[in-house]
Amino acid sequence: ETLTLKHTRSLTRKQLRNWVRVDISTSVKVKLVSLQNTDQVSEGTLIVGKLSDISGGGVSLKIPGSLSSDDIVEIDFELNGHKFKKIQGIVIRSNQAPLGAEGLYQHSVEFVDLESHVRERIIRSVFDKQRHDTQWR
Repeated sequence: ETLTLKHTRSLTRKQLRNWVRVDISTSVKVKLVSLQNTDQVSEGTLIVGKLSDISGGGVSLKIPGSLSSDDIVEIDFELNGHKFKKIQGIVIRSNQAPLGAEGLYQHSVEFVDLESHVRERIIRSVFDKQRHDTQWR
């Protein structure tokens, strides 16, 4: 008493992301450049947090304090021995509730006006990290 139905179309899996993304846990310095809401923090404030993932298009970071969509930030971080300074980004999404006991807020940041050689260095570092992670599974 089993009924088997077949699809009338061939299904294919599509990559929805524009960039390969890898998990990472490294410190980040975030300078608040332009804010939509200055009630809690002011422009020019420097915040230290953690990167949780990275791609050629942006990062996900955890910081103490909540930002709004469309806030502009500059971030400094190190990845695979390369230092990246004053990388400008725009906040795309923000988790408005603190995560866990640390009271950190998750933010998705898209890189803005990133020079091609800097993006290429980030992409190379992402693939190096991915290759390293695959080798040590």
